[in-house]
Amino acid sequence: MSTNDHHILVVSVDNPPGLTVRHDYDLSGRLSADEGIVSALPDWTGRIWFVSRRGEVGTIDPKDGTVRTMRLSGEGISNSFAVDETGGVYLVSDKALYGFDADSKGAPQISWRVVYPNSGIHKPGQSDAGSGTTPTLMGNAWVAITDNADPMNVDVYRRAIRLRGKKRHRKPKARAKAGLVCSAPVFARGASSTDNSLIGTNRSLVAENNYGYTVGVANLGGTPSSPGLTRIDVVKKKRGKKGKRRRKARYRCRTAWTSDQTAPSVVPKLSLANGLVYTYTKPPRTDGLDAWYLTALDFRTGRTVYRRLAGTGFGFNNNYAPVTLGPDGTAYVGVLGGLVELP
Repeated sequence: MSTNDHHILVVSVDNPPGLTVRHDYDLSGRLSADEGIVSALPDWTGRIWFVSRRGEVGTIDPKDGTVRTMRLSGEGISNSFAVDETGGVYLVSDKALYGFDADSKGAPQISWRVVYPNSGIHKPGQSDAGSGTTPTLMGNAWVAITDNADPMNVDVYRRAIRLRGKKRHRKPKARAKAGLVCSAPVFARGASSTDNSLIGTNRSLVAENNYGYTVGVANLGGTPSSPGLTRIDVVKKKRGKKGKRRRKARYRCRTAWTSDQTAPSVVPKLSLANGLVYTYTKPPRTDGLDAWYLTALDFRTGRTVYRRLAGTGFGFNNNYAPVTLGPDGTAYVGVLGGLVELP
């Protein structure tokens, strides 16, 4: 976890219950005083990666604490990043989607970069004028984000073949460049933005609309947001005449369903055990009551299965915290007033 004074802490959960700081990495000499650390995560080798708000990308060697960094010129980062089993790290700036690898010394290096569509508008509900999503990995070949077009799109890209030292991660016959697989607009023009990661399976994505949500000292409940959650499927295009495939892209992004539930800022989750999408909603009410609900949607159809009141008032505003599902089916949501447990 990162701290406001530019440290990254590795904390263990002990038995009997307790928390112990095992490692403390000081990055204060690498970052400016007003530059926050956005996220820190280990890759599949145990190397710790981190990104900062002003585009610093770094690694920490857990064996000796060595820190190595590089900065994206003129680009900011507002989202976390994703890692895969091959050593790939995928992050999105306010300009482009990146594939990173560690070089032979463990320093971050850019393997590929793809610029996504961007209206240049800092929409209400987003932290900057760029993609609001942490990249979502789909299977072993694709990575997905939303862009900042108007209306915004769900964009699915190929993960390019990357080099790590002299070894390739895939066989030569599987060589491919990073590029767009398919794209689909979601929600309405002038009312579409998100600042939360997509739910992803091998062939489907669920996006949430956060357009309009802002929170401040004078309004801790947040301003009203536009409704909408939608599922996008990546499907193969039909063959052309005489069994020949069309020369254009082999896949298309197709809207499977759209729900009119209003989820201002939560990171929704999909349960593979029961096929439900769990979100945290604040429906408009004629009585003006600030009521927050745990809401479950059917992943197949988008139908609302149930909605359960979590509480009323700004203390139940999750303000970008996720829904987290426990192994016993309990849902947890961090809120401004603490933590809500919903069995």
